[in-house]
Amino acid sequence: MKLIKYTALLVCLGLGLVACRESSPTPILPDQTAEQPATPAPTRALTASCIYTEGLVELQRADRWLELDIGDAIQAGDTLRTGPDGSCEIRFGATAVLRLQLGTTLTINEILLSEASSRIDTSLDLGALLTKVQHLAGADSYTIRTETSVCGVRGTEFGVSSDPEKGTTIAVSTGRVAVLPASDIVNSLLQEASTNAVAAAAIQAIVASAAIVEPDQEVVMNAEMVADAAVVYEAIAEAVASVPAEPIAVSAESASVDVIAVAPPLLTFQAPPELPVVAASAQSAQGSAASAAPGSQAAPGSLAINPTMSAAAQAAIARVIQRVNTERQVLTAVPVRATAASRENLRQLEAVSAVPDPQSMVDTPSNVSMVSPATVATPTASQPDNGTPATPADSANAASRPVTTPAATTPAPTVTTPATPAPSARPSALQTGWATLTRSATGSLIHMAGTGMMITSDIEGTVSGINANGRVVWTIATRNRAAERSYPVPFKANVYYSGSGEFVIVEAATGRIVHRSELSGDRSHMFGNRIVPVANAVLFPTRTGLEVISETGEVLRTITVPGGTNMTPANYRGQAAIVNQRGVFLLLNVETGEAVASIQTNAQQPMALAARIMGDRAVFADRKGLVVMVDLATRAVVWERMLGDAGGIHNDLEYGRVGVFAYARNTIYSMNPAGAELMPPVSGVSAPPLLVGGILYYGTTAKRLVAYDVANRRELAIQELPAALSARPLLVDGVLYGSLADGSLMKVTIARFHQ
Repeated sequence: MKLIKYTALLVCLGLGLVACRESSPTPILPDQTAEQPATPAPTRALTASCIYTEGLVELQRADRWLELDIGDAIQAGDTLRTGPDGSCEIRFGATAVLRLQLGTTLTINEILLSEASSRIDTSLDLGALLTKVQHLAGADSYTIRTETSVCGVRGTEFGVSSDPEKGTTIAVSTGRVAVLPASDIVNSLLQEASTNAVAAAAIQAIVASAAIVEPDQEVVMNAEMVADAAVVYEAIAEAVASVPAEPIAVSAESASVDVIAVAPPLLTFQAPPELPVVAASAQSAQGSAASAAPGSQAAPGSLAINPTMSAAAQAAIARVIQRVNTERQVLTAVPVRATAASRENLRQLEAVSAVPDPQSMVDTPSNVSMVSPATVATPTASQPDNGTPATPADSANAASRPVTTPAATTPAPTVTTPATPAPSARPSALQTGWATLTRSATGSLIHMAGTGMMITSDIEGTVSGINANGRVVWTIATRNRAAERSYPVPFKANVYYSGSGEFVIVEAATGRIVHRSELSGDRSHMFGNRIVPVANAVLFPTRTGLEVISETGEVLRTITVPGGTNMTPANYRGQAAIVNQRGVFLLLNVETGEAVASIQTNAQQPMALAARIMGDRAVFADRKGLVVMVDLATRAVVWERMLGDAGGIHNDLEYGRVGVFAYARNTIYSMNPAGAELMPPVSGVSAPPLLVGGILYYGTTAKRLVAYDVANRRELAIQELPAALSARPLLVDGVLYGSLADGSLMKVTIARFHQ
């Protein structure tokens, strides 16, 4: 089952469910027989505009990025972007106020604001937002889409954050939100429900399984939930398709029958008039918002089937209800108490401007509020990875190119964790307490050749130097927050470290700061981008290109990357190897900036990671989970493989003669040199793995270190650890170094480990 776009459908509780739309009409038929009174023309149109900005905030319109200012109008098709220190508020007439938090990108899909109706549709491409929405009615709708969800609301205050690896988190301050995993099947059923009573009944049964998220609760929708739910949805679609469409009659007498209550007044489904399918049971109709327990909803089994339908249609609906009842635990996400980070984030809603009274809104530029709300504290949630959205033309071009996937990749294997033997009685190869940091290291550990120094960094942007005796000899705090995928890069005697806030060059042996500069806008490395050394200089990636920087931090020249990029470059024989946002693998001459080679792939917006190169073969991955190998000598794509439920790949791949290894969602995926699956995915992994000489070293969430012989498909050794690995380990001179989640560093003697 291929999930194209959505992995969650969220509907707000209140007057009705707002169905997600893909350029299709809302599945509600008008009364075509009753005389329709003329609709008075709206006396005024309401505007969408920026009412507050702080820090770097930009607007893209007609392929141009402009600085957004208070009072600027917001139009359909605009994209808004905040920097690492930026935030802004957008007011949609008298309908809603939306605040973009730092490091966020939002696309405005549709705006319709008038006295007659209000319709707003946006896409949160990355980052986080807070929003206040007035109580909507009738044909009004307010939709926030992410790559993994669709939020439709009727009047509430809530926050949404989108992380390609963790999924979408929805936390509610006031109001209620019903949450369902969804797919394109649900979208198709919604469209079919406007004319097919059986499809409408299927949608009602699905809606009845929704989890209810109450105030001070949150729910996370991730790819695993959606993959499980997709199986159920496919069975439901097959049941609907097994019988001829049952038409929905429309008459003047039935014009008022426009809502089927699933669990009044908690959740309702906007249905076509005279839907002769299901009705809520008397027991479910007695429920109330006050008495409903969090996560409770009417059981689909309580829905009554209309006996006037055909026997085949009744049987199909019965199969749907039975399947939903049986698989309720798959379809129903369990709300939990909001985390401390979510509660802190929701408290910032107090500073978000109030939704204005409609009567106070007039269609003049002077109506824009120029009053800035109170200063907002920096959010505690980490910044997700994402990139500049592809244009429709880019998407069309990508769709026209077939993805070359090895036949051996289907069917997808079951995700497994290798069996773990009981620890042996041999002497432990582990030495702990070698060094202890304030926080666990992230990214990868770095060794400075010739000095014995180890360099680490953590999620708060602190860089530390550790000598050969395990003593922390220097520590530097930087402004690079939410840096779980970034790490320092060594070059000669210095280490180079960049992130969301600043770029520093540090002398590795002493900790002396050679260079320090603030980063903002296109130079900010919010996703874990890093420099790469070239001859007597380093390449510093930006969103539009590369900067050639000296050992002292001076920008010598710039190189434009056509199409922009969010990747870290790689060095291929002195040339810069990088993939742009449109999936074109480029080789750039570092001296002239000329594009030496251009290889089109089906990748979409690779993020932060650098291509791994061995000989003339390079591998990389994108934010959709597509792994690509290209031949740099022949300038051709060798193979492409989609990693099913892996989601985006945001950590560097491991690449050796035995194959390619990708880490995502605590799982290792592997491919042989031909692109076929090498071994079943390994779940329960705590950090990116290390590949050395055909041996894969990785840590597990069960606090174990594993050495796995890839060629012979066997575990060589397992070592119990006091805490799980938090970063990619490093092997130097027969000793494996690693960072543990408790802040300590470990050393493992390989010879003893493999005994």
